[in-house]
Amino acid sequence: MTVTGQWVNSYGSLMDITQDVDGLVTGTYSSTTGSTGNFNVLGYANPTDAVVGSGQSVALTVYWRSFSGGTPDATWNWTPGLSGQLSLDADSDRIYTMHTMDATSEFVGLSPIGTFNDKLI
Repeated sequence: MTVTGQWVNSYGSLMDITQDVDGLVTGTYSSTTGSTGNFNVLGYANPTDAVVGSGQSVALTVYWRSFSGGTPDATWNWTPGLSGQLSLDADSDRIYTMHTMDATSEFVGLSPIGTFNDKLI
């Protein structure tokens, strides 16, 4: 199994991605945490498919400027990076990532300027 598919993170945001045979990952992301619109995703995953007991490494970034309109906001110049692995679990498949977000401008009511790390599943 590859990372190709629709994924919902722990905040309810949706990522729809496709992995090609060489490992290139492309797709879209829509957020539920403040920004509106749809955003491009680009990354790379190990071209070897995940199997039970052996995950598949993946690294992704989101171009945080909506390609479908939406209301511009302070996050549109932030830089996110996600790295981790696809894991085939008994009950469901999950992508576990360490998410780093560089917030280069304040989003009042959501986030100050800074670098923030969290775990996303």
